[in-house]
Amino acid sequence: MNKKMKDQINHKINDSIYEKLVLNMNEALWMGDKNEKTLYANPKFCDLVELNLNEIIGRYSYIFWDRQSSKKVKKENETKRKLGLSSSYTGNLLSKSGKRIPVLISGTSLSDGGTIGIMTDLRELKKKEKKIRNLNLNLEKRVRERTRELEIANRELESFSYSVSHDLRAPLRSISGFSSILLEDYGSKLDQEAQNYLNRIFKSTKKLESLIDDLLSLSKVVRSSIHKEIINLSEIVTSICDDLQLRDPKRSVQFEIEQNIMGFADGRLMKIALTNLLENAYKYTSKKKCAHICFGSTTKNKLVSYFIKDNGVGFNPEYKEKIFEVFCRLHDENEFEGTGIGLSTVLRIIEHHGGKIWTQSSLNNGATFYFTLS
Repeated sequence: MNKKMKDQINHKINDSIYEKLVLNMNEALWMGDKNEKTLYANPKFCDLVELNLNEIIGRYSYIFWDRQSSKKVKKENETKRKLGLSSSYTGNLLSKSGKRIPVLISGTSLSDGGTIGIMTDLRELKKKEKKIRNLNLNLEKRVRERTRELEIANRELESFSYSVSHDLRAPLRSISGFSSILLEDYGSKLDQEAQNYLNRIFKSTKKLESLIDDLLSLSKVVRSSIHKEIINLSEIVTSICDDLQLRDPKRSVQFEIEQNIMGFADGRLMKIALTNLLENAYKYTSKKKCAHICFGSTTKNKLVSYFIKDNGVGFNPEYKEKIFEVFCRLHDENEFEGTGIGLSTVLRIIEHHGGKIWTQSSLNNGATFYFTLS
């Protein structure tokens, strides 16, 4: 990071509005250069590691993590930087007194090779998880109370999820709001580079808000009860494709839908799964002049497999197992927007039905997603 950028960062840190955005946020924030040396950390981060800012500046990021997390952070940062992606994963911060603080890390690579990481303290969540584990150990001795205790635990988890969601949204709204105010009221006084920074902050908050919404949707799918019946999957696919075409009528997309494909499944959950798969196909064929998306079925050894095929950008087959992981994205977000949760949701729905899902693809040769329902 050059001197000019450092001066701009120092200027921002001293700005009263910036203090409201960063210095008072509930999440820990860390900023480093391309060599992982610390350029800045907010008070929350300092509190977690029990060091003051002067003790942190200039030190390598890996010393703030326990040994296992340090290797994980380094590997994640190197991998995501090569792919040009943001990253999100869990690890343990190591405080000066030796405490290990579990955190959710959301990292973003900067254009100059540096990194910004935002960490959310997960200790309360760990306490909740520990409570659930303790309840499960005693379930066999408490058969009569099993249903009641599980319902209580699930309500607590749901309540906690929404509590975390609310606590995360509050600072995001502040960051988004003050960024907009700065651009509207002081935009003419800021140079182009400063305006770009504010726009990036604003876009990042919107992305995090989408992540929170998608994570909550994913948690609902996992907890959702399932009601199977014979449904017409072709009709569901046709309805989704019609909606996609209405969103962007200027796009030329050829939809090929095999008619009257039936399945024994939960109609509501299958619409969610098929919507995610078709929206992916629609998105990743957006650079094709003649986009082609196909829905059909095939039978092997009396087992019916359904598939959605496209002629889009595809992906490296080496990552076909990872593509269903939460937050896994194989394309630069500047090319294709997304949160990396859609396919994880699809996986949970298919597994909820007792089925399997897999994919075949190669770079620039489209992708095909196959799934079964039992």
